[in-house]
Amino acid sequence: MNAIKLMIADDQPILREGMRCLFEFDEGFQIIAEADNLCDCLEQVMKWKPDVLILEPCLSDNMGQVVECLVGLEVLKTIKNDFSLKTKVIVLIGKPEADYLFGAIELEADGYLLKNVNILDLKKVIRLVMSGGRYIQPVILKKMNESLEEWKLEKQKIDRLTKRELEVLRHLSVGMYNKEIALKLAISERTVKNHVFSVFKKIGVTDRTQAAVFAVRHHLVNLSFF
Repeated sequence: MNAIKLMIADDQPILREGMRCLFEFDEGFQIIAEADNLCDCLEQVMKWKPDVLILEPCLSDNMGQVVECLVGLEVLKTIKNDFSLKTKVIVLIGKPEADYLFGAIELEADGYLLKNVNILDLKKVIRLVMSGGRYIQPVILKKMNESLEEWKLEKQKIDRLTKRELEVLRHLSVGMYNKEIALKLAISERTVKNHVFSVFKKIGVTDRTQAAVFAVRHHLVNLSFF
């Protein structure tokens, strides 16, 4: 039986080294690649096409800046949207923060584990996802259930936005001013201002920075760090 080919993406060298030590004496697994930032992670996945990627979403970008876990999930989104890749993705996180856990589930990660998982359980989950299954660690599932109602309310805010308001939100989230958005969408600056006001009211924020964070958190805008 062929060994399961693994890739580890984590910006902590000690964690990557620890995993190498734990897997190297098991003939059922082979670590074929590692990455410590978002850019390198995608490059290595595309190059080596591992069977399973063990992903810490809070990686640094290619400039060395640690990004929000939700932004790090762009790696997961890219992998899942590339039909040439058969890579399974296990999200390995330090704390069960509900916002990016829901984000990971929407993007259809195959496994969700805390970093304190023991190696035997990790191997079981790897084999499970390789057989087509999905797994959520019970402590993570508990956290998600507690946050489900809050998440539903957030999704309702998005549903209230019109198509034009979503366009305006996406543009302001990448730093565009009202005048630039007006030119981009071929509408008046006054109209843009009205849309911005409406967006703020509907999603419950008071400034552009808060709106941008909301957009990133809910995957309404794609930010590229590559």
